[in-house]
Amino acid sequence: MVQWLHRYALAIACVAAPALFGMWASSVTLAWLMVPSHVERIALDYRLRDQPAATPSAVKPAQATEPGATGPAPGKDGKTAARFELIALHFSGLVDFALASGFLYFVFAAASAVSAATIWRRSGPNSLVLAAAALSIVTAAETYLVMANKQRRVLFTDNIFQVADRHDLLKELPVAERMTDLIGVDIFIGLFTAGIIVIALATASIRRGADVDLADLEDRLLVIRYTLFLASAILVVVTLSTKALVDWPISLLEEAERKALGPGGDAITRLWAASSSIALLAAFTPGIAAWYLDRQAYRNAHPPAGPGRQPEDGLDIAPLSTVTSILVVLAPVVASPMLDTLKSLLTAVGGK
Repeated sequence: MVQWLHRYALAIACVAAPALFGMWASSVTLAWLMVPSHVERIALDYRLRDQPAATPSAVKPAQATEPGATGPAPGKDGKTAARFELIALHFSGLVDFALASGFLYFVFAAASAVSAATIWRRSGPNSLVLAAAALSIVTAAETYLVMANKQRRVLFTDNIFQVADRHDLLKELPVAERMTDLIGVDIFIGLFTAGIIVIALATASIRRGADVDLADLEDRLLVIRYTLFLASAILVVVTLSTKALVDWPISLLEEAERKALGPGGDAITRLWAASSSIALLAAFTPGIAAWYLDRQAYRNAHPPAGPGRQPEDGLDIAPLSTVTSILVVLAPVVASPMLDTLKSLLTAVGGK
């Protein structure tokens, strides 16, 4: 048993750690805090950009305005321009989310192909089929749980899309129902992509100890490098996709409400970005540790031939600088103090 753990423990950690510390830790904590909540009962007076702000009670309004309705008939240039702007922002948000989804699907295709080839090459076709089947079941269950819990997004996306679908102009571009289905598809694809990447990493994290050879170490180093690249890509794409999803409906609101709801929308983006960043670190820390330990075992088994400077064996990796670069890219997008702190810590540790 000890020998088995010595060989496979870090490989198992590559798969279990990101789920435990990256996705579930923050999600379970947030869900536990929101157990007594009834966010769906919160009634907010959403007003789109072509609708005037609430009229003070001392002034009699010319025409009553219901949330999601057209509002007073446009008679001024400012009102007409607001209606043009509302249509433009709605279409712009739709396009931005479609583009983000397109990037997600591209990364999914590339990561799935490369990771599947890696699993096949290192562990065989049976392992690939078993991993894909198990991952599909787990991902489907996780997607169902995320979609079933609407409390995190109902105030910032779902409700606004429903208001937009009732608007006299935007009802010709209905999105509320289709967006719910599309969000579920994107979540499944994002989670499956991340899962197949870490499984590929795990196949290169099975330790061989003193039996390791140079060719195996070089191959495992290559796997670590390209899976880190793919994981970084999915992290960036998921963050941008989440931000596109949240910014779109909020941009449709009149300016005061847009600014008021902005911090809540940013919190959803931070949740996914920070959780994904932690998952990336949790996956690659044991994988890189397994490689370092086997590299040390190889060097101990093959000591220098003599005194003096020895030729380099090419077994070097600097993953922290790569992760730091990713956070540099994400920091302006997410504007999260947590990511800034993590970036500074990794810079200090990595000496970059």
